[in-house]
Amino acid sequence: MLNRVPVRQNALLLLLAAAVLLGFNASKANAANYAIDSSHASAVFCVNHKGFSYTYGMFTKMIGSVEFDEAKPAESKFELTIDAQSITTGNEARDKHLRGADFFNVKQFRTLKFVSSSVKPAGDDQMEVTGNLTILGKSKPITFQLTKIGVSEEVIGFATELSIKRSEFGMTYGVGPIGDDVKIMISFEANPK
Repeated sequence: MLNRVPVRQNALLLLLAAAVLLGFNASKANAANYAIDSSHASAVFCVNHKGFSYTYGMFTKMIGSVEFDEAKPAESKFELTIDAQSITTGNEARDKHLRGADFFNVKQFRTLKFVSSSVKPAGDDQMEVTGNLTILGKSKPITFQLTKIGVSEEVIGFATELSIKRSEFGMTYGVGPIGDDVKIMISFEANPK
């Protein structure tokens, strides 16, 4: 004869199982998915010009996604895509040259893209982010410090500064008179999906 579990005990077991499942799902739900707000995203760069000055420019179109859990920042993920065609330096002739084959070659390579592969906490509101940056179809691993600027239920914001060598991505035109080192400043807000 089978042992029968009293109805009360059965109900208690069901409640415990539900609580465990709900607790598991709640911990998974802490990681929020965000979409980058392109109207509040900036990618500014500067390059040395012949040792006399720095030329500044920016990309005006950026999209992407963020997966972020305040309690577990190491599980965060970042993906940013910049429209190379949106480059502007305040000089129309220079912008046209930058979009051409000597630099960004936008007819063949429309975007610059970053996809994170690991995130490590690095102090208050700081993270060390590693991932692949793709420019001119060539991907290279980069690591940079990312600062969480602010977070609320409706928006989260980050900023970083990093440097790359453009020649490592195959952008070798004018290296010498035009600097190889490019400083990039990125800041963006993202909203829950």
